[in-house]
Amino acid sequence: MERSQWYIGSPNGVVLCVDQVEDGSLSGRMYHGYSTEAVEIRELDQLLFELERFFDSINFPYPWRPGDLHHPCTAPSEQQLAGADHMDGQG
Repeated sequence: MERSQWYIGSPNGVVLCVDQVEDGSLSGRMYHGYSTEAVEIRELDQLLFELERFFDSINFPYPWRPGDLHHPCTAPSEQQLAGADHMDGQG
């Protein structure tokens, strides 16, 4: 029986299948949950470009903006967490 869908694991998940590594250069395929077609990869820099294009297309990660509770790369402070309960309708 042929599979009709593949489980990636999360909406923003990517599966990379490396088919060949030769002289330090890789080639393979990249899959994600928004397409049934593989993205062919021939070089590492192409992989990075395709990952960037994919994540931009799904707006992931959502960009941090000044005024957000905390920067996504840092844990919130105790003071920020205490104030989060009193943010009248913001968020």
